[in-house]
Amino acid sequence: MRIMGSKWAEIIDATQGELIDTGYLKRTGAAHREHFDGMGDNEITAIPSEFIMGDLAQRIATSRSGYDMPVLFEPDGGCCKYVAFCFQDPKRSPKDPETLSFTTPFGITIARMRRYKKYRFLWDIVKGVVAGGKGVWITDAVKLWAEAGLSASNDDLSLMHRVLRGELAMLGQPEVYAFGNHAFAALGDAGVHGMVKHTHPAARAAHLEKRYGEGVTTRTQAAKAILAELG
Repeated sequence: MRIMGSKWAEIIDATQGELIDTGYLKRTGAAHREHFDGMGDNEITAIPSEFIMGDLAQRIATSRSGYDMPVLFEPDGGCCKYVAFCFQDPKRSPKDPETLSFTTPFGITIARMRRYKKYRFLWDIVKGVVAGGKGVWITDAVKLWAEAGLSASNDDLSLMHRVLRGELAMLGQPEVYAFGNHAFAALGDAGVHGMVKHTHPAARAAHLEKRYGEGVTTRTQAAKAILAELG
């Protein structure tokens, strides 16, 4: 499996620069790639102020806030078809730094998060899709989050929508999967159409069974059901 290769770098360069300095993102992405297989670990970190670009990101950087860097997983031999997994936003916990902080969606590049029971099923799905020959882009529908509320203007929202649509366009308009109701709604707000809604990774058993069928009450079972839908 190839993690954040040249295709990823091209998309980061073309889409993220109005939020976070792309040189910083690519350097940090390279570190996450290096640490992915156990050479150290990746954690949530504060983004240095000189790499925070644009008015919106700078406004929220003085309080607890978040940005998740999109991640791309591809088969070792490369691929020609991609799917996009979209989550709601880069929400942070009270334990995180009181500044604009950086990680990846659901901490997918952090080993302990891939093992965490609520999120392990996401990693199982990614592995299954990549093993089937497709690439997986993982991103947030809403690009920034602030504890006190985003207070985004129409221009701010247009910017975040433009970033998201740019990511998808550079993937050749992939199959888009929204994880959770809020992610689904945010994708619609951004003008993305034709996406498929799945349950949030932290969904309870009743929600899993309602979405994936009778008897599907665990995340392991849900992962198998999602992979079956993905073909």
